[in-house]
Amino acid sequence: MAFPVTGDLNGQTKVLKVPVVAFSIKFVDNNNQPISHYEFKTLYRGRQSALKRANGQGISTIKALAGEKLTVIDGQGRAQTTAIVTYGSKQWTMIIGTDISTEDISDASDTDTLSQEASTTPETSEQDDTPKPQTEQDPVIKVEKPKVIEVEKKTEDGPTLEVASDEARITIKFVDESTNKPLSGLSYWTQSDKYGKNPSVTGSDGTRGRTHDSLVGVDITVLAYEDGKEVKKDVITADVGRNDIPYVYKAKKPEFEQGIITYNIYENNQIIKYIPKSIFSSNKQKYKYIYYEKNGRKHHICTVNWNKTKEKSVGHKKSSKPTHSKVIYDRKVNDGQTHRRVKYQNGDIAEYGINKGKYFWRLFIAQQNEILLVKMPDNLKYNQNNIKVEYSFSNTKRRYTSPGHLACFIGALAYTGIKMTSTGSCFEEGTGFPSYSHNNGRSIDTKYLSSRSNQQKYITAMKDFGCYKQLQGKNIHKYKHTTPANYHNDHLHSMFDKSHITIIKE
Repeated sequence: MAFPVTGDLNGQTKVLKVPVVAFSIKFVDNNNQPISHYEFKTLYRGRQSALKRANGQGISTIKALAGEKLTVIDGQGRAQTTAIVTYGSKQWTMIIGTDISTEDISDASDTDTLSQEASTTPETSEQDDTPKPQTEQDPVIKVEKPKVIEVEKKTEDGPTLEVASDEARITIKFVDESTNKPLSGLSYWTQSDKYGKNPSVTGSDGTRGRTHDSLVGVDITVLAYEDGKEVKKDVITADVGRNDIPYVYKAKKPEFEQGIITYNIYENNQIIKYIPKSIFSSNKQKYKYIYYEKNGRKHHICTVNWNKTKEKSVGHKKSSKPTHSKVIYDRKVNDGQTHRRVKYQNGDIAEYGINKGKYFWRLFIAQQNEILLVKMPDNLKYNQNNIKVEYSFSNTKRRYTSPGHLACFIGALAYTGIKMTSTGSCFEEGTGFPSYSHNNGRSIDTKYLSSRSNQQKYITAMKDFGCYKQLQGKNIHKYKHTTPANYHNDHLHSMFDKSHITIIKE
């Protein structure tokens, strides 16, 4: 691309119109794995930004003038790096040598599992609500960005500055092979030796909504998911000459269930929530979960009911029964460690029970938004054509969770074929005594397996299907993709990122 230089054409003075560059910063660890929700600040033209947070894939979008210095600062001020913004910048990759983005979660952790050694009264971890100081660390941050070449050229209209990059921006578009109309909801992959295999889903315009950025000369294979099978469409050689010209391919229209909202879970770790135009009256409050193998087989795992409730805050620990609002009901319950439940006129819920031998209250404050929770099957045992999805609950009645979290859980079970025992997610209205962060079904707990190999397979699968944070005990074998935390020696705590789900409406 070129932009003109205006001013004294004798070469004494040149004024360049500097373009604004929009680019992304991707935060990864030493294993090139994205660091979800990494917190940082920027220092730009003498002004420091407010705290920013990357998305679930470790990516954040930034705008700055070409040629300016941009400093990226760790969210807690423990490290920083500076680089020059260039016109060809499309993505900076920041390698965080030490995981400085992980908080000391032991003070904010929660659990509701039974101790595997306990034989009578179950014990569940509680959190200390007082924040603890972070540990000083010395990270290494590396910035990797494409090369940019700037060449001044003379033209009839005056001198120009040619700016070229060694990065290509590839647009991939799919159309219906029958109608030539843009194809939405189609799963496809891009695969290369340099970038590995990455899944995408098309939107209403037949693209994924953004380009595939690649260094020039890289061969990228395009594969689409048709009739449950991977179909090779093309091998693209990244070329800046095609930056504004999409690669268009024909494919078969994806077939989704009609008459019911479905969570379509694919072996390649994608999850698509499909909402048909018409939902049968018998399915108005139901979701269906389907798992797809790469070989084309389709597995109808389960159909569950959902209920609507007010979103709840994390649980605030109280030493006595809250009296801040009029009580609607106050009931004794027998829900595992939860012995009493109070609901208030403003929608708040307080729960009372025992944890680690101590009795206390947790207050879950009702928020403005409404959420949907699904009732997990009390036990699930699917076993057909070598696909096994099996779990059971242990000493818990917290058998509700977020719809996306259930899809993630089913995906991990189907992919690994491992039977798991869960110690629960949340209650029907989004509360989760005695835990702190099981509110709204955003977390699910599972007991550890006796096989370390199988345990690692399960942890990795949960990560791949959308769990951005998994907490494990500090005094047990260290597993990849987990964060050691207090009170987790007898169970794994997995938190789901709902942005992993693609929503398609008919």
